[in-house]
Amino acid sequence: MINLAGASIFSKWTEEHKKAIRESRVNTTQNIVEGIPSRPEKPFTLFSTSAVGYYGFHGDEELIEESLPGNDFLARIAKEWEGEALKANNKGARVVITRFGIVMGEKGGALSQMIPLFKKYIGGQSGVENNGFPGFISKTLQRPLPFY
Repeated sequence: MINLAGASIFSKWTEEHKKAIRESRVNTTQNIVEGIPSRPEKPFTLFSTSAVGYYGFHGDEELIEESLPGNDFLARIAKEWEGEALKANNKGARVVITRFGIVMGEKGGALSQMIPLFKKYIGGQSGVENNGFPGFISKTLQRPLPFY
């Protein structure tokens, strides 16, 4: 099972949209895990995404998988999101979690939401100070998925 669910973070963060960001990740993953049979007859793998937002803001500090989570909104969501996915371990499933950056694509993703801003000269620097913009092209995401 591959879970790539999640509402776009590229929107005005009203309370309603923040709720949609959380529910589209946490509740969707919770529903997927609830649907996994206990002790499936065949090996079962849940490939669930998370986000580099898990770490919060760190400037140009190098982070590794074991780095501590941040405490901002996206970090708390990512931590909760991963926690729901890991509950599949209790059902005998193998769980693979990847922390992706921003997905860019020719036909969607963040780039399609950013370009109109730049065309109106209201786009700006991505990231904070020396904090890079962790993004990649959607085709890059598609390559490793068949191996899980």
